[in-house]
Amino acid sequence: MESNIEWTHTNRGARAFIYKNQKYRKRCSNKDGSEIWVCCKKSCGASTVLLNGIIKRYPQEHPHDELQHSSEVRNLLQNICTETKKDLLTPVTEIYRQNLVQYKRKKGTAEDVPIFNYIRSTAYRRRSSVLPPIPKTLEDIIIPDDLKFLENGDPFLIFDNPAPNRIITLCSPQALIELSKCFYWLADGTFRSAPQKFVQSYSIHGRTEWGIHPFIHIAMCGRKQEQYELLFQGLFNYANRNNIKLQPISFASSFQDRDVKRELANLFGLPLIPLQYVFTVFEKIASQLLLKITDIETLLQYFSNTYLYGSKFPPPRWNHFSSIGFTHRTNNALEGYHRSINARNAPHPNIWKYILLKRELDEQTLISVSQEIKQKRSTKHQRKRYRDHDNRLIEAKELLINKQIDLLEYQRRIRSLTYGYIKYHEENDDDSDVDNDV
Repeated sequence: MESNIEWTHTNRGARAFIYKNQKYRKRCSNKDGSEIWVCCKKSCGASTVLLNGIIKRYPQEHPHDELQHSSEVRNLLQNICTETKKDLLTPVTEIYRQNLVQYKRKKGTAEDVPIFNYIRSTAYRRRSSVLPPIPKTLEDIIIPDDLKFLENGDPFLIFDNPAPNRIITLCSPQALIELSKCFYWLADGTFRSAPQKFVQSYSIHGRTEWGIHPFIHIAMCGRKQEQYELLFQGLFNYANRNNIKLQPISFASSFQDRDVKRELANLFGLPLIPLQYVFTVFEKIASQLLLKITDIETLLQYFSNTYLYGSKFPPPRWNHFSSIGFTHRTNNALEGYHRSINARNAPHPNIWKYILLKRELDEQTLISVSQEIKQKRSTKHQRKRYRDHDNRLIEAKELLINKQIDLLEYQRRIRSLTYGYIKYHEENDDDSDVDNDV
């Protein structure tokens, strides 16, 4: 009997093998030591018998097509799924991209490799199998010991306040010591990266001789004053128990004003305002911002001179009200591209790093194009929320034109889109202009 079978795994990680381009999974074992393996297709009744890894009974005919991927592609997909379990910090999409590039360099083409959506669920399921089950409530969160401590045995979880005011404070002993040397503290919260069931991810930064660094990371379920008091009480108690003296002489926390955010959102929405109302709307926005922020006059004056009354960027050049519903959001696609590049690289790389990056991007582009031509579907798709944004914008424009809503209501509707720009800049505040050395 033959034994030339290719061992692999099912999509759920169970052991499997491939024989003559058909995939089998184990169903049961017999008393004589043999094993019954059945086709991985649920609707297929084909089976075979193995004894010591050798086929003792050939499988029947399969009423379906053979596997569509070659052994090289299957190995690639298996490697991707394996890496998602070993490397829990690298995004699954990045692991896919790296393996795709390596495969293309080795084989000369990657057009036969399935696009990411084909393996998305399997890859994420493999990764989730390594971590504890996702808790459904704040009370269900029980942090395992391997996450409470660092690899060297030092504690990482320094404070865990129970629900309903659940606060999880994370900091290594060395980081706390370094923070104790800082006299100037800064703290801020972000909502986009907050863990599930929590409201914000809060961080405390210290100003060292060479810059500002995050030392303490906190998951918070709210933004009430009593929760901040619990946070700092737990932090200072832990420091005192470990003979670490925290002595900030200055502490700056972010101040968020809803009225200011609303007017900034209106300012971001100026390109979507009918051209004839741009000047009037700007004057109202400026008057409100001047009441809230004392040092914003210079910025507003610059905006007015450059984008309203200047000859280089007059309103007709940047106003897009007339094009709503008639053009694709190409600007958004480019902005998304630039955001992804900025997230992967430090600002202002040197010329050598710039060239290497562009070489890599060029290769990725060619891979995507070849996949799309071969598989006849896009490697990118517009997310549902962006489609919904477009539809809401078109609806608001039509209602305004038909005088079913006034300009104030139109502004309110487009603010749901422009608030996103404020949130992005709050959570991506690295605007350093420092040049990077080789």
